[in-house]
Amino acid sequence: IYLHGGLPPKVGGDPAATAKAITRAGFIGFAPVRRNSVSLQGNIQDVIAAISYVSGLKNVDKDRLAVIGFSRGGLLAFMASTRRRDIKAVVLMAPAPGNGALARFLPLAKNVTAPTLILGAGNDKRQADHVSLSQQVNTALKNARKETRLIIYPPYGRDGHLLFFQVRQTYWRDVEKFLKSHLAPA
Repeated sequence: IYLHGGLPPKVGGDPAATAKAITRAGFIGFAPVRRNSVSLQGNIQDVIAAISYVSGLKNVDKDRLAVIGFSRGGLLAFMASTRRRDIKAVVLMAPAPGNGALARFLPLAKNVTAPTLILGAGNDKRQADHVSLSQQVNTALKNARKETRLIIYPPYGRDGHLLFFQVRQTYWRDVEKFLKSHLAPA
């Protein structure tokens, strides 16, 4: 399940291209559009409902679920990973602070059961310091003795957040390798 950061018409990330890239990698991609009309709590309820929906589909192996999120979607993916034990892999791309929500959820890293890959660009500091936020999530997971890997890529253009607005080989090969290593059939 890919959770993107923005809202229509200005979507942060590219949900359709990401779902296609997931499919090309041999998985089923599902990218729900985040509703503008609900709070962060409503967004996380939607994410939990999306995970339940996808895991109930006939062609989905519910023992091989992953959540991928960018920006606010990264925050939501992290939040979901603290609540769901059926998630087997988590990819966070430049997780957002969510007006302090990320900081409030860091102590819940102890509940995460899935390996987590955290990605950022070295100059992703315009809207928020996403480098520091990524490091904080990584540290919280490490302190909770969870499997985590942090990759901070070189600066991207003038705004590192834009690295994840498209599926780029810069980071996608790491996402694909991570998914294949943690979602391989038993």
